[in-house]
Amino acid sequence: MFSAIVDRYSRCRSFSPAQAGRERWRSRPPRSSAVSGPCSRWNTLERLRYEWSTDHPPLEERQIMKLLRVLLVGALATVLTTVGVGLGAGVAEAGTAVAPNATSLTGNWTDNGSAMPSIIQGGVGGDNLVVNMSFANRPTAFGKVTSATTFFVTFPDAGRFTGTIVGGGDVLQWSNGSVWRRVFTGQLVHDINGSWTDGISFRRVTNTGGYVRVTLDNGTQVGVGFARNASTIEVSFTAGGTFLGTIDPNGLIRWSNNTTWSHPILH
Repeated sequence: MFSAIVDRYSRCRSFSPAQAGRERWRSRPPRSSAVSGPCSRWNTLERLRYEWSTDHPPLEERQIMKLLRVLLVGALATVLTTVGVGLGAGVAEAGTAVAPNATSLTGNWTDNGSAMPSIIQGGVGGDNLVVNMSFANRPTAFGKVTSATTFFVTFPDAGRFTGTIVGGGDVLQWSNGSVWRRVFTGQLVHDINGSWTDGISFRRVTNTGGYVRVTLDNGTQVGVGFARNASTIEVSFTAGGTFLGTIDPNGLIRWSNNTTWSHPILH
């Protein structure tokens, strides 16, 4: 293909630097030489060679070819840009253009506190997804945001699933029926790590990166959960029931079943 372009260039040019002296290059090409048509680009090249030769030695053939490549690359870039804009407009008109979701999915997620996957959203355009499933010794999964509220992820060991972003970006509803909730990993209004009591029995609570565990004094786990925000945790207990706990800065956890836990050391 390139040899055909070079042959066309050879036929279109009006004279050759190998056959012309410096004085001939200084003869300014007439304005009429810049015509439109199949040879217009080559006339532009001849004028470029003239402008160069005004203050420099005549261009060698290899230098002319280098300039020719620059012109060809520029023309190709223009064509690709035009085509790209056209395709983009077509997609937009069809209503299937990818729109970045308003809230990034980057962060820690969970089902009810037992699963501990994490997501990284990034890449060019910010629509690539990487899902870390190492907590369950599963391979890393990859996906993509497909609209402001939808995405898909391909799990190497389970297949491809689509998802819907709801709850202001804090809930992911998957096509297999499972639901992931965003885990709050910041500082709580009160440190909940340690021993708690309802006045009858004692429980020990640990908060690790937003993932909450409740155990008996002998280490038996009786509840798993996660932090929703700086003052709210959600815990599912093995005895039955999932409850929200509101954290009081004074060292209390007020549960949605109307029970209250307190830190013995503080109360």
